[in-house]
Amino acid sequence: MGAAKKIEIANYGAGYVAKVGRQYFVAWVVLTSCAFLTSNYYIFALLSFSLIYFLRKKIPIEAQGGLYLVLLLGLPSLSKTIPGFLGLQQLFQSSWPLILGVAFVLAERQGRIFKFTEKVDWAVFLFFAIVGILLLRKSSFTDGLRYVFIYFNLICVPYFIAKKISKNAASVRLIFIGYVFIMLILAGAAVFASLKHWNVYQSLDSALALNERGITGYKYRGGFLRASTTLGAIHLAIASFGAVILYSYLSYGTRSSLYKKAAFFLFFLTIVLTFSRGPWLIGLGVLALYFAMDRGSKGLIYLVIGLAAFAMLLSVSGVLGSVMDGLSLRDSGNVDYRQHLLEVGISEIMKYPFFGRLDFRDAAAFKTLIQGEGIVDIVNTYLQIALAYGVIALGFFVYALIVWPISIYRKAARSKDLQRQKIARAYFCFMLCIAISIFTVSSFNVGSVFFPLIMFWVGVGHGVEGY
Repeated sequence: MGAAKKIEIANYGAGYVAKVGRQYFVAWVVLTSCAFLTSNYYIFALLSFSLIYFLRKKIPIEAQGGLYLVLLLGLPSLSKTIPGFLGLQQLFQSSWPLILGVAFVLAERQGRIFKFTEKVDWAVFLFFAIVGILLLRKSSFTDGLRYVFIYFNLICVPYFIAKKISKNAASVRLIFIGYVFIMLILAGAAVFASLKHWNVYQSLDSALALNERGITGYKYRGGFLRASTTLGAIHLAIASFGAVILYSYLSYGTRSSLYKKAAFFLFFLTIVLTFSRGPWLIGLGVLALYFAMDRGSKGLIYLVIGLAAFAMLLSVSGVLGSVMDGLSLRDSGNVDYRQHLLEVGISEIMKYPFFGRLDFRDAAAFKTLIQGEGIVDIVNTYLQIALAYGVIALGFFVYALIVWPISIYRKAARSKDLQRQKIARAYFCFMLCIAISIFTVSSFNVGSVFFPLIMFWVGVGHGVEGY
């Protein structure tokens, strides 16, 4: 909480921010205790649901967006199939994002959550509607209905929760603070786990008797355990770069302190320990763009000139070729796999362009992509969506994730309000970092923590737009 000192929000002073930070910390401690100490999934679900209901009554509405992020990222997906009764084999697949979303919706007391007032609302809903209808192609109609319920909570619920809560600059900045706060906690846990080779959250698999591998696996690279907590290594790197952008915005103009330097150091150390070179390059590029945009058109010109001068220096030194190979990761087998996946994926999309096919992995072309684990890993979120649900669904998703933030930034850039421009710039660069990075990793999964995070941030755009 020391990293939040001197941060003020609109009419709220640093004391108010510190108070909200303490509430976030207590919420995280209690939630984590519920997960690790109950040793029973149903008791955990009941206690966490009660906790959310209590917190929504006690914490001011403008601070509840940050609370949602603290709780969402405070635990991994915790996916578990709930067994059925009276002839039903199963009810549905529960997960932590689903429990959190349902609890937030049921605890809402200030009007309806699901209101359609803008184009992006319909884009999100139509994205879900296409996915939901096509999910009815499952082997049985009841299975299809179960997945429709899951994906409604994956797509619509986090988006409309964010839209409801983020109404102005104060609520958006508190969302930024909540995100940076939980990412600092995850960064500390990730660095500790990586250096100590301790799979902290993996113990929840057996403790809560999870019958789904909802917690991401921990992998080694170069003898090091890749940093990973409630998010996988690649997702953690993406999320950490986003935290750097938002904390840079929040701490702008505040006096440099040990807390501030320690926070940035911890984020960058976490990013390094994820050993995810794709997000490294993307994140650094977007971060450079963010600081260049802060200086307006001159900053962008300086950025281009600086890159050109650096390239000329490398060329004169005779190392440009090797450096470019390293930056493009041509020495990595993962890149060859991703390139092959993209070629095969686009070819398969052209066969079923409009509505995709759920069993696309059974196509003969994908047999060449089977890895050592015996699976075809679709490490590209856009391909995931297009292959299973078609380019129409992908189009609505791209509109919400990319076109919507661009339009928000352009409106802010045309205004004369400097503060609005700054918050829109931070939001745009944050979303850009996510949009580019998920080209390298799968995210659209049942029980995923990261995809609800994406959809929540799409909804935050309403607060930025209505600054």
